[in-house]
Amino acid sequence: MTLSEDDDYLPISALQHLVFCERQVALIHVLGRWAENAHTALGQLVHQRVDGGEVTAGPGVQVLRGVTVRSARLRLRGVADVVEVHTGGGAPTFVPVEYKKGGRRRAGADDVQLAAQAMALEEMTGTRIATAVVFMAKVKKRRTVAIDASLRARVEAASERLRQIVSEAEVPRARFDARCFDCSLREDCGPEIDVPAGALVRHVKAALE
Repeated sequence: MTLSEDDDYLPISALQHLVFCERQVALIHVLGRWAENAHTALGQLVHQRVDGGEVTAGPGVQVLRGVTVRSARLRLRGVADVVEVHTGGGAPTFVPVEYKKGGRRRAGADDVQLAAQAMALEEMTGTRIATAVVFMAKVKKRRTVAIDASLRARVEAASERLRQIVSEAEVPRARFDARCFDCSLREDCGPEIDVPAGALVRHVKAALE
């Protein structure tokens, strides 16, 4: 069988899972586990409009939806919810926009995913991307993300760690904390096993704050 050049590409979306929780990304991309909950269902509703590939335009900007992006250097591929192409004066500039259901609780993970999209777009377009945007559906606000050296380094490190986990079929040990309450894979993961009662109470209180 002949393999295509994309067969060893990993999904950009997996970086968000990895930064949020390495065990979560292993359950999904090593063991093939997935489950829905209220958070994942709401996320799908948020993406229904932007994933349709619709193209709209406004003064000085073209809005592309559901844009496939890929990075040969990072061996990553994915779909950007929106790419704004700003055409006002000089060469066009590209701004990827990622739609998220919530606020800033997972900002670090979201920013790494978005920066990876930006870096892939840079390869595809031959242009430098300085900023990107997270649209927070819950509060209906845009948050600008600087695609700076620090964030680019996080993408590089996360990409390497993701490839290591997948290639070595590594499943990190469960670690129970406040993140677990939002995770749709909590039942498959079983993070509460062997957690002392006092620590369990502290994590429950932290999740409710």
